[in-house]
Amino acid sequence: VILRPNNPSPSVWNYFVECDDALHRIYRLPALNYNRGNGVDIYTSSQWFIISRQFAWYLASPPEGSFVEYYLQYIEHVVVADEAFFGTVVRNTHFCGTLHNDNFLHLQFDRWENEADGARDQR
Repeated sequence: VILRPNNPSPSVWNYFVECDDALHRIYRLPALNYNRGNGVDIYTSSQWFIISRQFAWYLASPPEGSFVEYYLQYIEHVVVADEAFFGTVVRNTHFCGTLHNDNFLHLQFDRWENEADGARDQR
């Protein structure tokens, strides 16, 4: 998660509907505001991340009146990337303290040089 909020322009948040295999912009949404009086910060995160079982359950079954429930209703008809959804939820809920922003790297070595197709680089 990028720890600095990414507050997009209000002109970016639009209400969309899909009809006849096309996406139609209906109107601009008001600023996102939840129990703070001054709006909600939008955060972006990586395309690849690992979440805890507790966070997965929280997202799958958000408690009534929670930020996730509110945010899901707000963005239901918004074109929003998953990178913005997960980053915003984790930073605006009690899961913020569980964030490990270490940028882990997953490497998988499943093909060796002698198993590769084609000519081998002789350098």
